[in-house]
Amino acid sequence: MIAHIIPLKRMPMKMGYFDYAIPEGMKVEVGQLVEIPFRSSSILGCVSGTTDTSIHKGKLKPITRLLNQTPFLSGRAVKFANEVARVYGVAPSVIITMMLPSLQKRSLTKVELLPIKHNTKSGSKKVVRYTDVKSYHKMIKEEIKKATGQILILVPQITQLLEMRHLHFSAVSWESTMSVKEKREAWLKVRNGEQVVIGTRSAAFLPLYNLEKVIVIDEEWQDHKSWDQAPRYRVHDIAERLGADVTYFSRTPKFTTINSVSKKNLSQIGKRKPTNITIANMTKERGAGNYEIISSTLDRHMHESIEKEESVFLFINKKGFAQMLRCRDCGYIFSCVSCFLPYTLGDNKALCRHCKSAVEVPTNCHKCSGITLRYQGAGIQQIAHWAGKQFGDKVHVIEWTADEKQKNITLDKPLIIIGTTAAIPYIHDFGVTLFGVVDADHILNIPEYNAAERGLALFATMNGIAQSNDGSFIIQTHAPDHAVFEALISGKLQPFLKSENAVRKHLKYPPHSKLMKISLEAPQAIATMNKLVQTISQNLKGIEVMSYPLLPETRGKNKRYAVLCKLDPNAWWKQAQEITPLLKQGMKVDIDPNSLLS
Repeated sequence: MIAHIIPLKRMPMKMGYFDYAIPEGMKVEVGQLVEIPFRSSSILGCVSGTTDTSIHKGKLKPITRLLNQTPFLSGRAVKFANEVARVYGVAPSVIITMMLPSLQKRSLTKVELLPIKHNTKSGSKKVVRYTDVKSYHKMIKEEIKKATGQILILVPQITQLLEMRHLHFSAVSWESTMSVKEKREAWLKVRNGEQVVIGTRSAAFLPLYNLEKVIVIDEEWQDHKSWDQAPRYRVHDIAERLGADVTYFSRTPKFTTINSVSKKNLSQIGKRKPTNITIANMTKERGAGNYEIISSTLDRHMHESIEKEESVFLFINKKGFAQMLRCRDCGYIFSCVSCFLPYTLGDNKALCRHCKSAVEVPTNCHKCSGITLRYQGAGIQQIAHWAGKQFGDKVHVIEWTADEKQKNITLDKPLIIIGTTAAIPYIHDFGVTLFGVVDADHILNIPEYNAAERGLALFATMNGIAQSNDGSFIIQTHAPDHAVFEALISGKLQPFLKSENAVRKHLKYPPHSKLMKISLEAPQAIATMNKLVQTISQNLKGIEVMSYPLLPETRGKNKRYAVLCKLDPNAWWKQAQEITPLLKQGMKVDIDPNSLLS
């Protein structure tokens, strides 16, 4: 007999398994871990199948030994790992390793594994929109009481995981900062049936073999997406293939998530508080002669808060990669006539990063005929400088970004925290009662198809924190009538979703497709990716495909280029597995990417 073994080490994408001879008297099952000779060393491998014959010629090396008679993984889990690997363009060993504890031979031989019993029910899906945190905490505790099988609670960040631990129920935690020993102990508890598991996105790959329900908290947060290393998956796509009921909790559910459930599976919980939101019209501010970064409304509220010795949080979106062209008189933002996405500046022209069209930079506003056109976008340091001049030694001015994490902040004075999304999960700790968005237009007009949706989710999160602190929320904008603000103040999503749907349907963006971005950074990236477009178009039908430059377009001697495939939203899992075998080494697959252009 011969065993297909997946070597548990980093392998090229297309190397799935190797064949090894099964020694006389050794009983081998799918999901067992074995020790195998590999080149000049001995490594661990996972059994993915057995056969009577091998396509390889010559004598096969034998398996050295079994680590444990009981399989670490089920046959279903190994099959799923192979599928996920094909979808996301990685070697199966990458996914199998994510499903296992740390690979230390001595410790793995000593673990006591219970027989695998699968929950065979088919999963359903529902979306719960909440207005306050206490309401969904109560619902989760009720779900745990009713459950007979395992429950997996997925959170976007460690701060929410710590929050869950305070709900007074027994659970296993799983997150990236745990030590090797802690992860090994937690993995064994999960594998042997511990009922409740709380973790960040990688917990979706744990061996939950009696899984009854998956709960995804704040499903709209981008942290539920792996974007910086392969596999670049969104936790939703993994959770929905685990054969369990999936419940999504969110203040503002993603458009694609809402669209994927029927009305009867869409509900709302909690009591909506009176609105505490003020929209500061920056066009009127300019008309009144105020050309400062901060409006008179936000400035007044800041002084009032500081006088009461209360702290302030000013949000600025530092992630924008290009400034937008805007009329300073009326606030009009110049957008592509085909794609409706804002123009950005490049080569002294106004560029559309989606369809690659370019127009001369206009000299007059198309709306009010004004001549004060500017590429705008304030930065954190600029706002910090303003705050320092305004308040002097009355406050501590804190700059908080992903690159500048703050520790040991003294609270002897009120704080003015100027930060990006990296600061938001920690704001609860500093008694902030005033939240301000410095430039909402820059957030809502980043040239990405889902900029408005992401902006709404971001504002709703900050407003939720402000309401829990009995605070105020002020948003500065040149477009106070934007559908996002109407949805935020009224709490009604349908008008916003209707307007979003019209644009997305025209451009065939989600939920009318599933996006698969394939990127390459190499000296010959442009020619290579254009050839890939031809290959996909010739070999696979029903897939819309295009190539385009990423931002920045070059890095050293390398060009950065991408191919975007618009897959069938109902058949994308199969279509992705047909595309990845066509890829070359070095190409990165990102399904449902956070950004199309970076």
